[in-house]
Amino acid sequence: MRGIGIYNSPDKRGVPDRHFAHWMLRGTAALAVAACLLTAASCSRSTDTSTRTGVSRDIGTQVVRHEPVLLLPTITGGEGGWCVTLYSGVCPTANPVRTFHDPIVAESWSGHGLPEVDVGFALTTSEVAAVSIDGGRAIPTRAESVLPDDLRAAVVELRGGPYRHVPGFNINVRSVPLGSLRFTPLSSRGEPIPQAAEQNAPLAFYMPGRGWSRPASPPQGVCGIRAVHLGGLVAPAGFVLIHVQLHTGLIGRPFVSCASNSYSLDGWPLVASVLLDAARPGSTPAALPGMTPLAGHTGCFQAPVAEGEATVRRIPGAWLVVAKGEDLRQRLTLLEHLRATVRL
Repeated sequence: MRGIGIYNSPDKRGVPDRHFAHWMLRGTAALAVAACLLTAASCSRSTDTSTRTGVSRDIGTQVVRHEPVLLLPTITGGEGGWCVTLYSGVCPTANPVRTFHDPIVAESWSGHGLPEVDVGFALTTSEVAAVSIDGGRAIPTRAESVLPDDLRAAVVELRGGPYRHVPGFNINVRSVPLGSLRFTPLSSRGEPIPQAAEQNAPLAFYMPGRGWSRPASPPQGVCGIRAVHLGGLVAPAGFVLIHVQLHTGLIGRPFVSCASNSYSLDGWPLVASVLLDAARPGSTPAALPGMTPLAGHTGCFQAPVAEGEATVRRIPGAWLVVAKGEDLRQRLTLLEHLRATVRL
């Protein structure tokens, strides 16, 4: 009886070509493995999943990182609250931060490269002594100088584990989707702490105002910025708040930008902004996170903001901030030639 579905060589009068059959069987087996990995969890050794997160326990090598989690103000006009990030000047957009009420306030994951490396960070309340990923090794949280006193942070890197190689194919299949990774908050006794289910607790907000651009003059608002006696400086555009609303309930003591101007100095773009206390506009605002005195310049400071490194000085009821530019020297030059007002 002739085999069904197997190529018959015309030279061998119906005898199956064994070499071809051999490759067909190998291809069928490879496809079965691929289908198994893609669609049938029971085919993988990583079938032990967490009831808390649904993430496979085979998540790779876990490496604790010691870089700080930054809680930074934004100086863009009308914006208030915080940008939560690992890198000054870079607020997450491709992998946005998930926010909650407590005890984990915010968390984010990003992945890159082959072999795969996933980096995650968590911002927590002070009751969280450590976090874990799907019941894995505890990752201690820590206080940071750039965080309010009642917040702690943890950063972890996962190397390798989320990938499986499919035999016979030059592809990799991800067994743990990046969006499925979650931190579990742990108490000082190592016990899980119930996590608030509600997401999107606010960390930032926006107040409407009026924008302007040259040749128009800046409109009258609650704050104003102008430059004096600085040759080569151009102010092409800006934004100002006409009214200020109180914002409470955010973590820490957040700020709001009541006015911001873009500038060009010697071909370099800069941004200047007036930051108010968002909860108590007009009162003396708190120090910016990570602020340090600027040696040789009394009353001036450096601090990271969402737009990058900034040079700062206090004015009555607010901070005057300059960011971007070529370097510190250029930011300081502009700051020394700016005059700002607050009318509340």
